Amino acid sequence: MNDLIRVAAMKLNRTDQAWSVQGLGTCLGGANNGPHWVFAQVHATWRDVLYDIGQSLQRLNSSTNGWYDLELQQHSSATESVHVVYRFNGEAYQPARCFVLAYPFDNDGNVASTPTSRPCDWDWRKRVEPRQHK
Repeated sequence: MNDLIRVAAMKLNRTDQAWSVQGLGTCLGGANNGPHWVFAQVHATWRDVLYDIGQSLQRLNSSTNGWYDLELQQHSSATESVHVVYRFNGEAYQPARCFVLAYPFDNDGNVASTPTSRPCDWDWRKRVEPRQHK
């Protein structure tokens, strides 16, 4: 089972517990990206508050509605990654910002040491189906 999922406790607000679950390996994940779930107590009830596909999920220092914002990084290529920032709306995390970090090549074919950042140029807010929370 340890080869299929990674589970870690998360502190997303001052009082409630949360768990991050990441799918791993060829069954649940791909070579670089896999499913990420976050389960948390919201109004004293456990529920899934985030689901997306990516390489890593991290808690940011910023917060919305008393919950830390989260950033999902998705591996796109050897030189690019997509980053989606999620903010808590009182019930679940929703995508709020998307940007691409790219390490461009110079004229000699070397990869730059400093990335460039650009906004995502597609309808990234539709990357996850809306959740129905009761």
